[in-house]
Amino acid sequence: MDEVKTSKTVKEVFKDYNSNSFVLNAARVIGIDLYKKKNLLEVFIASNKLIDINDVLELEKYMERRFQIQTAKLTIKYELEEEVDVSEKIAKEWQSIVKYISYKHPIARAFLNNSEIQIVNNNIKVTLFLNGKEFLESNKFNEVFAGLIYNIYGKKYTMTYEEKVSESTVTQYKERLERLEKEAILEMTKDNGTASAEHSEKQQQETKPYASKNAGQSKYNKGQYSKSQYNKGQYGEKKQYNKSAPNPAQEAPMPPMPDAPEAVATPEEDTPLIYGRSLNLSDPIIKIQDIGVDSGNVILEGQILSVELDAKDDDINLGIKVRELKSGITCYI
Repeated sequence: MDEVKTSKTVKEVFKDYNSNSFVLNAARVIGIDLYKKKNLLEVFIASNKLIDINDVLELEKYMERRFQIQTAKLTIKYELEEEVDVSEKIAKEWQSIVKYISYKHPIARAFLNNSEIQIVNNNIKVTLFLNGKEFLESNKFNEVFAGLIYNIYGKKYTMTYEEKVSESTVTQYKERLERLEKEAILEMTKDNGTASAEHSEKQQQETKPYASKNAGQSKYNKGQYSKSQYNKGQYGEKKQYNKSAPNPAQEAPMPPMPDAPEAVATPEEDTPLIYGRSLNLSDPIIKIQDIGVDSGNVILEGQILSVELDAKDDDINLGIKVRELKSGITCYI
């Protein structure tokens, strides 16, 4: 940590930031670190009172916008003047803690939604109403929660998870997936209809020049122009054709060569791909509603409508990268 020579309050350092938290405004900035490779700005502050987690999140968002960085982190050093029941405060602000985690790690939002906690001694037991215990443990969210709570509340806790999935929750989740799938299909159908109408309009506009070019010849055929005017080139040059020349369409077809091999029709490649190179896919194609936490790699069939990537967390991108080719086509890898 690079310590500042003269300690100043948060309000004095960030003069253009307006916060209604007197505790946050009175906290002293004691150090700043900037990690260029990680695009991370870490600000160290000291406070004699607990700072609300929502105020911490808003200040970090402000720093990300203000300094055009990917991630901002506020590290707090407490020098509390009086004791505070931290466990009770965590229980009251649990949904705010979930909101903070969801902003920093959006992929965990679905698993922590509507979750409940029970604090016994220094352990926080999180009850999940959606299957996600294995995912949270494998991605080390225990350490993420423990570090966040220690930073915001100044006390160390351990985290455990318990799944309590009801049939109604599973039914609601499946209904939501079906609704999203239907909306995506309707949107895709609407886009295809719009594209078809634009294509038809473009074809009509392209045929207009040919109609005007042949207008002179059509008027000659109707008798509006004399033969001499038409042949002089006033309304377009009339080409002379040799009537004695044979018509290619009336010529007899050439007989086949006696030793020529018979043509063999090449069978079309059986592939589920709509566009692109065949990957010889052998796994079955499944529906989105059948995907679970333990599904692993799956194969889906459909059309990409749009891709939104999160620059803050590579986990939610699922390995998807976007590149724009020289021809102007966007390639999703």
